[in-house]
Amino acid sequence: MTGEPPTRHIVVMGVSGAGKTTVARGIAASTGLTFAEADDFHSEANVARMRAGIPLDDDARWPWLQALADWMTARHREGVSTVLTCSALKRSYRDLLRQGPPGVFFVHLHGPTEVIRERMSVRTHEYMPPSLLDSQTATLEPLWPDEPGIVIDLRSTSAALVAEAVRRLGLPVREETPEVVTAEGPPPEASAR
Repeated sequence: MTGEPPTRHIVVMGVSGAGKTTVARGIAASTGLTFAEADDFHSEANVARMRAGIPLDDDARWPWLQALADWMTARHREGVSTVLTCSALKRSYRDLLRQGPPGVFFVHLHGPTEVIRERMSVRTHEYMPPSLLDSQTATLEPLWPDEPGIVIDLRSTSAALVAEAVRRLGLPVREETPEVVTAEGPPPEASAR
């Protein structure tokens, strides 16, 4: 036993347009957790499918989810805590993510579909058209009572969402405001545990 604190792995989840990336980056900046964007783990085939407005099926999602679990597991072995964006729409998807490292915890950004649709209408995403929102909303299974996680109302400001997530997760806040450490960023030893 080394006495090192355990790692924590936060998955900011919800449908496209909920604000996952903004909140996850804010958590990373506030706490020093290493950030990763799940979209960066999609295969070219998945990206092409979504760009064409075709929802992903489970066969397309499993390898992507496994890659995310593997990434978190690798960071855990390095003693590095993480914050990751991932829609994690179904319980089965979240179960797969939790088969990665110990200490996986979900932050579900939840709110009215109309609010999310309005946000999506004023933003651009490389391959997630607003037309896929209905399929994501239909697929979404809210956190079950036995799943480790919290639900946050996405209608707050970004700063308020980040502050609430950090507070409710009990994460230590860094005094300085560092740049966000990403999966492609500085070596793991540069990020806080």
